Parts: sequence; C-alpha cells; structure tokens
Amino acid sequence: MVRFSAKPWLSACLLVAVCGAAIYGLFRYRNSNPWNPERMAASLPVQDSIVLFLDLRALRQYGLLEVLAGSKAVEDDDYRKFIAESGFDYRTDLDRIALSLQGKSRHAVAVGRFDWGKIRNYAMHSGGTCKNAFCEVKSGNDFSENTLSFYPMHSSALAISSSPPGGAYGIGTPQQERNLKVVEAWPVGSAAIWIRVPGSSWKDPSAIPTGSRIFATALAPANDTFFSIVPAAGNRMALKLTAVCNNGSDSEKIRRDLEEATSLLKKLLDRERQSPGPADLATLLINGTFRTEGSTVHGEWPLEMELVRAIAGGGVR
Repeated sequence: MVRFSAKPWLSACLLVAVCGAAIYGLFRYRNSNPWNPERMAASLPVQDSIVLFLDLRALRQYGLLEVLAGSKAVEDDDYRKFIAESGFDYRTDLDRIALSLQGKSRHAVAVGRFDWGKIRNYAMHSGGTCKNAFCEVKSGNDFSENTLSFYPMHSSALAISSSPPGGAYGIGTPQQERNLKVVEAWPVGSAAIWIRVPGSSWKDPSAIPTGSRIFATALAPANDTFFSIVPAAGNRMALKLTAVCNNGSDSEKIRRDLEEATSLLKKLLDRERQSPGPADLATLLINGTFRTEGSTVHGEWPLEMELVRAIAGGGVR
C-alpha cells in the first residue's frame, strides 16, 4: 500500500486556507446580512416587553420624522446624550430602530451608518470603559442603577441598552433565534411605526392616559395587542389595532367593550358640551371602528397630524 505523507508546510498552508475561508465567510455574513424588522425585534428581550419599531427612512418620506424628532416616547436622556455626543445625526444616519421596554430597562437595535471610533471615544470621554468592542457608560437618567452599554452587532447595526450593568450583552443571539418565530407571527405587516403591548401591560391603569383607561380595560383579555400607523386615503394617516386573543369569545367581548367605551365617551362629551380639538385624544377615540375575525380583534381610528405632534411632545390630553 502506498502511503502519502504531507509536508508540515503543506499542512500549515491548508490550515491557513481553511481558517481564511471561514473568516472571510463570517466577514461577508456580518457585513452583508440585511437587518429586517423581525430580526431586529427578535434580537431584543420580548417576553412581557413593550416592543416599538420605527422605520426612519419611511418616516422621512411621510414627513413624520420632523414631527417625531426629539420625542420623549422614543428617546430617554441616555439616548439623547448618546446621539448628541457620538458623532451621528439620527435624522440622516439612522435608518431603523427597534426598542424593548422592560420596567426601568430600555434595549435597542439601531441600524444605520455609525462611526465606531467616535462612538468608542464618546464612551471613554464620558468616563466609561471599553473592553474589546463592548462599552459601558454610567447612566445620567433618574434610574441610578442603570448604565448605558453598547457594542457593534454588525457594520451597520448597534446594540444599545440603558439598564443594569452589562445589559447590552442580552441583545442578539442566542435569544434572536429563539424569538424569531414568535416575532415573525406578529401581525405588523410593513408598517413604518408599530408597537406591541403584552397583555400584562394593561393591568396597570396608572401608566395609561386617563382619557383612554376605559379602552385599555377593554383590551385586558388580549394576549398581545399591536398598534401600527399606516397611510390612509386623502394623504391622511390611520391608527390600526390588532388584538390577539385565546378564543372567539374573548375577541367578541373586546369588540363589544370597545364599542361601548366609544359610545360612552361620545355621550359624555355631548353631555358636557365639549368639542375636542384635533390634538385631543378624545377626537381619536370617538371615531374608532371595530370588527372581529375569529380570535382576533381589528380596530381603526383616523389619525390627525396634530395629535401625533401632541403625543411626540408629551402633551397629549
């Protein structure tokens, strides 16, 4: 039998070639793999979390970005400070962002164009620390136990967390693969703005604007509730609701309760001789329509731009 003995240098070359191919493949994957809304949201903690998605490219086209710019609903102090000092303008450099809200913690995946060198310098100049590509900065918000942590997930994607130390480590795999099937089933379509509210969130009425608490109570039987803003006829916008329930009985109850809440609010306004303006939440609520489809409730309200501005500015009534 003929035996072949590879020279040591040939074995070394083969090893280098294999490693090089693997590194090149990983580099191509990390720098070409698209970040769609589902993958972004799945990278975040979603269990019992409020999850918000914004497509800033679409918002620029709709003319909504300037309305939402600086919104307290989108940014807290840490994010505003980060944006101001890290060398990019989210109005032009940020394409999409998904956020997860869990108690006092805020987690985000941001997709756009980032200068990692400037971002790292921001952390160091702010008294933070960077180990390899993971950086942490002491939080400047009211939650004294929080830190702002972040790292580059991809050449165009940044993981950011305002949470107890090390929070950004919880963004990405392996939870992404575990969450992906759940998130892909969410009925949000291609909306530029959507928010998922778990059923547990409706249990605390103090966190809900007074005028809409009766509507929130109606949604309590839902497992998950989704709101999205979509274009409507005549250059208008619409707020859409999809509430996912365990069964048709729950969905029918939600529909009836929403219709009763709408009717009650109309009667109350008539009795008080009030005529809410376009920036009032009541104007939105009294114009809702609802229907059921199996175990799902669908709702729609016409959305005035004045109300969007009021919500963005934290002045909704």
